[in-house]
Amino acid sequence: RDRFGASVAISGDTLAVGARSRDTSGGSDAGAVYVFARNGSAWTETDLITLDPGAEGDQLGWRVELDGDTMIATAPFEDVDGVTDAGAAYVYTSSAGGWEQRARLTAPEPQEGSQFGVSAALAGSRVLIGDEFADHAGPVDSGAVHGYARDESGGWAFEFTIVSPDPGEDDHFGASVIVAGDQAIIGAQRDDTELGENSGSLSVFALPPPG
Repeated sequence: RDRFGASVAISGDTLAVGARSRDTSGGSDAGAVYVFARNGSAWTETDLITLDPGAEGDQLGWRVELDGDTMIATAPFEDVDGVTDAGAAYVYTSSAGGWEQRARLTAPEPQEGSQFGVSAALAGSRVLIGDEFADHAGPVDSGAVHGYARDESGGWAFEFTIVSPDPGEDDHFGASVIVAGDQAIIGAQRDDTELGENSGSLSVFALPPPG
């Protein structure tokens, strides 16, 4: 019941696979990410990433994203500063010694049960993280997406929060997110539209240059 394959990402000859329900020393369902490298037609496991110390039910590996030597792995059920299931995302970079944690990202205002990290999109020096059950827009569970950028020193800093242009209760804006160039496409899977209740919608946003 590790749920190996719950999420996958590939970049060049590197493959990352989330096993969000894997038990670790941190507890049951703490989660893990397996990293494989391709050599010809063969794939070999090169790293196993877990949280240190991690905690029961964090579910690291819910979402994984790869872009070159950078990886994002999310743990949407991690408690943050005493806030239950607020969620977190981790940034790793590859080196000769394997993958090393570089940053831990959380919502600017962690909220109980918001599950920051239920979705993620990595593009170069920017990452967008979905906060599906957040109330940042006002209505309960309306959802939000938070943007972070990498600086010249290799650190990551919060940039902005995106909310729905028409937020509603239980819209779940941020359930999915993808970045293409300077645009972000964000899903609100339970948005009520003229097509009916919970019919869902997508919103397209123009992103500012990083930095």
